[in-house]
Amino acid sequence: VINDKNDQTKENPLLNKILKVLENSKYPGTEKAADIYKSLAALRNITNGMTQFETEISPLDELIKKECLHYLKMYGTHFGTVEFYHRHGLFSEALEYIIQMKCDSDIFIEALFMPMLKNAQLTSLKHLIANTDPSLIIWSAYLFATCRHLERLRFPTVLYEIQLFMEDYARAAKSAINFYLAPAPCYKALFERQRHLHNAKKHYEKHLSYSRDTDPVTELWKKRKNIKRLSEKEVESYIQLITLQEEVSKFLKLCESQSNHSFLYEGELYSENKSKCPPTLFGNSQMKSEVVSMVLINAVNVDEGFELAIKILKTFNLNAQAILCKVGKDLVKIKQKQQIPHYLSCVKCLFLKMVKVDDVILECVSAVHSQGGDVEEIIKMLTSESNKINAYLMCAKLKSAYLLAIKLNSALDVRRIMIAAEQCGQESIQSICKKWLETKSMKLKTKETVPFK
Repeated sequence: VINDKNDQTKENPLLNKILKVLENSKYPGTEKAADIYKSLAALRNITNGMTQFETEISPLDELIKKECLHYLKMYGTHFGTVEFYHRHGLFSEALEYIIQMKCDSDIFIEALFMPMLKNAQLTSLKHLIANTDPSLIIWSAYLFATCRHLERLRFPTVLYEIQLFMEDYARAAKSAINFYLAPAPCYKALFERQRHLHNAKKHYEKHLSYSRDTDPVTELWKKRKNIKRLSEKEVESYIQLITLQEEVSKFLKLCESQSNHSFLYEGELYSENKSKCPPTLFGNSQMKSEVVSMVLINAVNVDEGFELAIKILKTFNLNAQAILCKVGKDLVKIKQKQQIPHYLSCVKCLFLKMVKVDDVILECVSAVHSQGGDVEEIIKMLTSESNKINAYLMCAKLKSAYLLAIKLNSALDVRRIMIAAEQCGQESIQSICKKWLETKSMKLKTKETVPFK
């Protein structure tokens, strides 16, 4: 006799031989007649040209069944008993046995769930479980353990099905999001996965509804263990995140459909590793910043993107200054520097209260100049005259810098320009700067020598 019937290692080989002999034994009478009729029916099917037909599990003779269960009870394990029930299609009895004997979760999984899954009988199993306990409270621990097992096996579709059956909506929503985030060749592939985002949002809304309601059905749901429960604030934030990602996908799809839109920028992180999913708002701050960059770069042709970018920046409190500067550089990098003036005019108009716009413009000046582009129009967009001088110095436009400096009567800036001219070997600019500074100095000395009246 086995003390721990949950221990599968205690399985008795001799018992298995006895069961095999009993199961294969033939008693005269009704069972023998039934076998003859089945054989005749099979012959008729073959004669009629049918080569494929269903074979049902032969019903076990009641006497043999009792004999087998006697031996299993005396010398078998729970695993062996449940496996016996499954082998003969006695699924309801297997479930009753598991509950009655309080079998370990491993017994349910290995002896019943996985074999039925292998035989495409999962729907039948779910119906039988619901019939034994519609509230699923009894089965909660078993189903949770099954989910963890499926997770280890990497069976995401079956896992999702069980999570929905358990009404574990928070985890089902996460599974739906994982379907959306599977590796994709390009962002266009994500357009075809919108249904997963829709399903995830629906699951979170269901979770929210069940958490708030007080009817008998939801009260039973609240009593179930092992279901992941989130606060209302957490659920609402997830719903907001999904909604924003849907908007991003919708916007990029609009961009891709534009006849005059010849590119669909998909971010630096993704271009380096095509085996992953393109950047989405489900990632970390760096990934979210990439999404904003994608939206802003594509927004130079479809203006609706600027408002979406602002919404994302505010929702996740991202570094708008760094992102806007990076976008300017990226536009140059992807050979779209002709779009910089339009981009910066939108930044000046929409991001004035969020960032130091002149710093963004200076970054763009540097990026365009490094590629040999014309920066005069961009420099004129700067608000601060001092920053304009800095921009001219950055691009070695010393004459323009000098003219602006003397207009401002700034000796400090003229001196800076003179030093830059000396370093660049622009002797003419160096000379006029020196002459202007000397004149400025003479005027100051004259003022100092005037007697005080």
